[in-house]
Amino acid sequence: MFEKDAILSKISIVNNYLATIKNVTNGNQESLDDIIIQDVFVLNLQRSVQACIDIASIIISTKGFKLPSKYKQSFDIIRENKIIKRPCMIR
Repeated sequence: MFEKDAILSKISIVNNYLATIKNVTNGNQESLDDIIIQDVFVLNLQRSVQACIDIASIIISTKGFKLPSKYKQSFDIIRENKIIKRPCMIR
């Protein structure tokens, strides 16, 4: 049960980071011309990616799947084991 709570917490964190990006940029690519908005964007994107890696690691550990040697492999492993169907796309 700890794993489920940890994953749900990470999903909430990702949603918060993505909401911050949306709020700061207003969905306007040109807003990234501002260095402060760029910093907010990059930091929150990095944090979102790290939280997704954490989710994959929790699943891999819980299910006893083979360990990745690179972060990218974490997503390949959970896809190969039918936890996800394909790489997620941000809308």
